Amino acid sequence: MEATVAGVVLVLVLVRQVVTLLENAALLDRLSASQVELSHRAHHDPLTGLANRALFSARLEEAIDRHRR
Repeated sequence: MEATVAGVVLVLVLVRQVVTLLENAALLDRLSASQVELSHRAHHDPLTGLANRALFSARLEEAIDRHRR
Protein backbone atom coordinates (compact mmCIF):
# COMPACT_ATOMS: atom_id res chain seq x y z
CA MET A 1 0.00 0.00 0.00
CA GLU A 2 2.74 2.47 0.97
CA ALA A 3 4.71 1.54 -2.14
CA THR A 4 1.68 2.33 -4.29
CA VAL A 5 1.22 5.72 -2.64
CA ALA A 6 4.92 6.47 -3.04
CA GLY A 7 4.71 5.47 -6.72
CA VAL A 8 1.73 7.73 -7.33
CA VAL A 9 3.47 10.64 -5.59
CA LEU A 10 6.58 10.06 -7.67
CA VAL A 11 4.59 10.07 -10.89
CA LEU A 12 2.78 13.25 -9.88
CA VAL A 13 6.07 14.96 -9.04
CA LEU A 14 7.53 13.93 -12.41
CA VAL A 15 4.45 15.21 -14.25
CA ARG A 16 4.69 18.53 -12.40
CA GLN A 17 8.37 18.82 -13.32
CA VAL A 18 7.60 18.27 -17.00
CA VAL A 19 4.80 20.84 -16.88
CA THR A 20 7.14 23.33 -15.18
CA LEU A 21 9.82 22.80 -17.83
CA LEU A 22 7.31 23.39 -20.61
CA GLU A 23 5.99 26.53 -18.90
CA ASN A 24 9.54 27.85 -18.47
CA ALA A 25 10.31 27.22 -22.14
CA ALA A 26 7.18 29.16 -23.12
CA LEU A 27 8.13 32.01 -20.78
CA LEU A 28 11.62 32.17 -22.26
CA ASP A 29 10.16 32.33 -25.76
CA ARG A 30 7.87 35.19 -24.76
CA LEU A 31 10.73 36.99 -23.02
CA SER A 32 12.92 36.70 -26.10
CA ALA A 33 10.15 38.03 -28.33
CA SER A 34 9.55 40.91 -25.92
CA GLN A 35 13.24 41.81 -25.93
CA VAL A 36 13.28 41.88 -29.73
CA GLU A 37 10.18 44.10 -29.76
CA LEU A 38 11.64 46.47 -27.14
CA SER A 39 14.88 46.75 -29.07
CA HIS A 40 12.95 47.56 -32.24
CA ARG A 41 10.87 50.18 -30.43
CA ALA A 42 13.99 51.75 -28.96
CA HIS A 43 15.66 52.08 -32.36
CA HIS A 44 12.77 52.92 -34.68
CA ASP A 45 10.25 55.69 -35.02
CA PRO A 46 6.82 54.47 -33.89
CA LEU A 47 4.96 56.35 -36.63
CA THR A 48 7.09 55.63 -39.68
CA GLY A 49 9.04 52.57 -38.57
CA LEU A 50 12.23 54.20 -39.83
CA ALA A 51 15.49 53.90 -37.94
CA ASN A 52 16.05 56.67 -35.40
CA ARG A 53 19.12 58.49 -34.09
CA ALA A 54 19.77 55.88 -31.38
CA LEU A 55 20.12 53.13 -34.00
CA PHE A 56 22.28 55.34 -36.19
CA SER A 57 24.58 56.11 -33.24
CA ALA A 58 24.82 52.45 -32.24
CA ARG A 59 25.66 51.35 -35.78
CA LEU A 60 28.16 54.17 -36.17
CA GLU A 61 29.94 53.13 -32.96
CA GLU A 62 30.02 49.50 -34.15
CA ALA A 63 31.48 50.56 -37.50
CA ILE A 64 34.15 52.69 -35.81
CA ASP A 65 35.05 49.79 -33.48
CA ARG A 66 35.32 47.39 -36.44
CA HIS A 67 37.49 49.87 -38.31
CA ARG A 68 39.84 50.25 -35.31
CA ARG A 69 40.37 46.48 -35.16
